[in-house]
Amino acid sequence: MLENNSYNYTFFQAHFLSHVEYCLISCQDQLKVKFIPEASERFVLGSPSSYGNISAVLSVYGDLVYEADLKVYRTNTSTSYHSIIKDNHGSPYKLQQIQDCLNYVTKSLEKIKSAEISTSVNDLTESQSFLCELFSYIRDAKDCLTQPPRKTIEEHLANPSRRCFYPPIPKDIVLSIFIRGCSLVFAAYNLVYNSLDKRWEVLNRSSIECVIPRLQETLSYLDAAMNTVMYLMNKRNIL
Repeated sequence: MLENNSYNYTFFQAHFLSHVEYCLISCQDQLKVKFIPEASERFVLGSPSSYGNISAVLSVYGDLVYEADLKVYRTNTSTSYHSIIKDNHGSPYKLQQIQDCLNYVTKSLEKIKSAEISTSVNDLTESQSFLCELFSYIRDAKDCLTQPPRKTIEEHLANPSRRCFYPPIPKDIVLSIFIRGCSLVFAAYNLVYNSLDKRWEVLNRSSIECVIPRLQETLSYLDAAMNTVMYLMNKRNIL
């Protein structure tokens, strides 16, 4: 009877894993660089509350911001800082979160492809371990987009990405471009130097954002894949 349950569950699992695989391949398609002109995306970021303090027009290709036109109000000097990434001015700004998400999606697909269909009595035990690891990879892929890494001011100031902008960023300004969920976010920090503690502190922060449709689709596919794997895990537990 146990062997029969194992046999039935194995083919039941294979059927649903094909749906998970479809979702992950769809994610890959959204995240990978496509060498066609249509793959270039241009975004105008904005927020009613930030009017006059910050503005950004960003062009994205795969996981790179290859063109940018940025303006930030400098509180300390009551002037605006205007920066660009274009042609020979500055260098592309990498959106590492997209690459990290793609890496976990690829790991998930490799995990599915490496799984061997077994009808042995041990299959149910092996299946649980396989599903847990697969779920973990897919969850990590989603976390890459939904949980942007937190950085200290010191880390921001030492970040090589500061060299992407032209002209060079003033010491009292921090610029950051990142992904939060399906949104592309541009954040600017005005800093003030605390001579007593000998460190930079945040005077104020402004941010603007816009939705990237392909990341919206990616998150939808990741949710579908996670829900399907969770369903298989629950189904396995009642056998």
